[in-house]
Amino acid sequence: MQPLKLDFANAFNSIHRDAVLPAVAAPFPSLARWVTWCYRQPTRLQFADQALESQSGMQQRDPLGPLLFSVGLQPIASELRSCGLDIAVHYLDDGILAGDVSAVSRALQLVQRVQRKAGAIGLAVNLQKCQVVAVGAADQAGLHAHFPHALLRHGSGLSQL
Repeated sequence: MQPLKLDFANAFNSIHRDAVLPAVAAPFPSLARWVTWCYRQPTRLQFADQALESQSGMQQRDPLGPLLFSVGLQPIASELRSCGLDIAVHYLDDGILAGDVSAVSRALQLVQRVQRKAGAIGLAVNLQKCQVVAVGAADQAGLHAHFPHALLRHGSGLSQL
């Protein structure tokens, strides 16, 4: 089994609110009006005498932030779970995909195609923080045939670069 760790860059601050707000309505209809009221307009952020308008992402320290982010990410996570993997789980902006080498390789290719969908809701996979870690006896040539060299890690966690 080969695990692939996924990471979305600056995810909570980047996810588009217009993708999250309609996605909340189906699973949480009684919460949808409150979330819309809180997030449909830009939020004014005050820093000393400077004011900024926050127009994307979830507000830091908002107790609903993790739930709202997860609802927005759900369609992408569901698509990744359909790749025939043994494990396909997300905890907020971090994902773990695991299975045989070819299934994980297909999932990585899907991730790269999903970049367009993720970009449409403000998310970008941070490939520099993604990793494939060989577990057990692994055929190095096979791993290099399926995965970009920069994603492969030694047992110490260091890149093989």
